[in-house]
Amino acid sequence: MDSLGWTAFYHALLVTCEGYIKVWVDATAELSWLWTVYWMACVVFMHFFLRNLMAGLIVTKTLRDHGRWEKEDYDLIADINLQFRKTLHSLFRYLGVDLSANIEASMLEKIMRDEMTVEVMKTFEINTEVPMSFL
Repeated sequence: MDSLGWTAFYHALLVTCEGYIKVWVDATAELSWLWTVYWMACVVFMHFFLRNLMAGLIVTKTLRDHGRWEKEDYDLIADINLQFRKTLHSLFRYLGVDLSANIEASMLEKIMRDEMTVEVMKTFEINTEVPMSFL
């Protein structure tokens, strides 16, 4: 059990990069060059392990917080979406956009250059700082 405990301790040193080169890599590299490959693989594996562990914890926390939403929150979001849709329809009618078909790139560029459109988008906290070449 003692050797297992010390092995875990030295591997923890390896993960945190706290003096592991002097403690392990230099000492074992004298035995064989394969030990250097082993330690490099350990560092890569353990860092990916810790990164995935951290991502899992973040996702778990996010999903847990998502479950705390109340019905009123969903109703508020639905109301905001409905108001945004009505506002866009009114704005498009004002600009003379045909709502029954797809919007051409040139028409979208015209819409995005309109000051009223930009103001409406900012009201709904939508980023309008998109380069026209992206559209």
